[in-house]
Amino acid sequence: MLSGSGGLQGEVTAPSIGRAIFVLRTSTERPEAVEAGYARAMGFEKEAIWREMEARAGRGAPSREHPNGTGDAARKMVDVPEDFLEKQALLFSNIAFPFGPALAMYHQSPI
Repeated sequence: MLSGSGGLQGEVTAPSIGRAIFVLRTSTERPEAVEAGYARAMGFEKEAIWREMEARAGRGAPSREHPNGTGDAARKMVDVPEDFLEKQALLFSNIAFPFGPALAMYHQSPI
């Protein structure tokens, strides 16, 4: 991938895509991607860009740990409240409710 866009650098090097990108600038606002091997600031010299592209052809994504994590943060954020609600459901399933069967069914239903 070739780009001069900082936004595209972030998207392409994200854990869910995990591709390398050649940045067509002399610097980047994503130094962590450069350090991990996911981005390379190439500047504007055409021959140097072609040489690097040929050298990287077919190599895929870098094998180093990704600088932006593993891509499972959303799943982890959902797990915490799900675990809490499951524990609450178990807690309420063992309580006798004096308010009638309808309320007991509400508390025993899956959340």
